Amino acid sequence: MQVLHKIAAGVNQFHSIKGAFPSLSDQILSKRLTELVREELIHKHTIREKAPKSVHYIISDKGIELLKIIDDLHKWGIKWY
Repeated sequence: MQVLHKIAAGVNQFHSIKGAFPSLSDQILSKRLTELVREELIHKHTIREKAPKSVHYIISDKGIELLKIIDDLHKWGIKWY
């Protein structure tokens, strides 16, 4: 969910997301982004098709709602544990 949080915060290009998680391999990050798109938690927008290709990831309404739930659970955990 850390990747989803970064995208929600406006970090929306692959290289920027990768910079936030330097120990994460390109392959694993790509897989994670694909899963988030498949689950409709983020949208993938191709800005430029020609090299250098530019793709932006934007959080969906579904993703925003999920993050609200996760944040509420986090607050609950802090309060009670």
